[in-house]
Amino acid sequence: MTYFGLAKLFIISLFIPGEFHVNLSGLRLELYRVILAFSVIGGVSKIISGKIQYKSTDKCILVATCWGVMSLLINHGFGSGTEKAGIFAIEVMGAYFLARFAITDNDKLITIYRRLIVLVMLFLIPSLMEMITGKKVIHNFAESITGNIVLSPSLYTEDYIRMGMTRSTSAFSHPILNGVICVAAMPFAVFLYLQRKSFKRFLGVAGIFISVVSALSSAPLLVLVVDVMIAIYVITKRKLEEKIKYVVFAAIAIAAIIQLVSNRGIVKLIIHTATFNPHTGTHRLLIIEHLKDDIMRAPFFGSGLGAHWTAPFWMGQSIDNFWWAIAFIYGIPFSVIIAFTGFLCLYKIEVSPIPQKSDNLAYAVKASILSLMVLGLTVHLFDKIHPLFYFAMGSSVYLFKKAEEKKLKLGRRK
Repeated sequence: MTYFGLAKLFIISLFIPGEFHVNLSGLRLELYRVILAFSVIGGVSKIISGKIQYKSTDKCILVATCWGVMSLLINHGFGSGTEKAGIFAIEVMGAYFLARFAITDNDKLITIYRRLIVLVMLFLIPSLMEMITGKKVIHNFAESITGNIVLSPSLYTEDYIRMGMTRSTSAFSHPILNGVICVAAMPFAVFLYLQRKSFKRFLGVAGIFISVVSALSSAPLLVLVVDVMIAIYVITKRKLEEKIKYVVFAAIAIAAIIQLVSNRGIVKLIIHTATFNPHTGTHRLLIIEHLKDDIMRAPFFGSGLGAHWTAPFWMGQSIDNFWWAIAFIYGIPFSVIIAFTGFLCLYKIEVSPIPQKSDNLAYAVKASILSLMVLGLTVHLFDKIHPLFYFAMGSSVYLFKKAEEKKLKLGRRK
């Protein structure tokens, strides 16, 4: 099977309930991990054979993968560490290079994300049924077939009821996964609608929005806010053209004033306000306060997966911040490399100085990456969101090539 075929299958596999898995010596193996394992094998063979033209982001991902593997081997030993390192490499390197090799032009990118939009729409009715009735339709069906139970008992408690409705898990293991994976399709649904306005494509946008709302989670709603902010920036830049720099300077000045005047700062302000209630925001701020000392105790290679940190007993061990979590688990350098890779993708994606209609898809890719990076400030990118983040970065690489080719052509003309 080609990389493009694997990528399409990967998108489908995200919606296969976790009940459909195989246990291998205590390791839960789902279809999406099997697909990513084939991607790693193919990626390694290309690297060894020299059949890859390296981009800067490729090198970053390879360095980050090596660092994470070393961290896990150092913290968990050769036996347990090898198993953990294998899964880690599959989800980071496998997801990135799957998109990197599969998505090589606009048509392939649109095809992949159109499939994601269709799947969101297919699961919309079960999501709404779960939100209204509390019955986990898809998981109950999957359990009846496989006999496996994967949902945490806590998902059936009052903690997951908001405004009299149940937070929908849909086909996923947690409402956050449902909301975030669905909202990942939003920039591309909007792109398709703007490309050709029709009632059918409008339904796609509306359906994704309703699916996101069914999760009743602040995390995917934060992604929507980021998407809207990017859209406002693009529209404003089109209208103001070169004068947009004054708007950017004003925004930076306002951010600087907030940073100086507020006793929480920009990052803490985002974390505290991007939640359904202030208690959740306060909890996430306390994670930062208590975790920073644990990170500094093992700053280079981290403390490993499942390591305990000095949180008060009433907080639990969950780390609802991706960037701090990976710094604690794999070390500060790993967190820095991944953040740098994300910003590098955003910087290298080519767009016109004054946004044109032809730039809409590039901005959709930018939105998909930036929204997940911002999301990492409020939740840990766990389970299926984790490889999806690296897949999003890998899907942007073909957009670098256009910029490089233009530079070469300009150089030849001169």
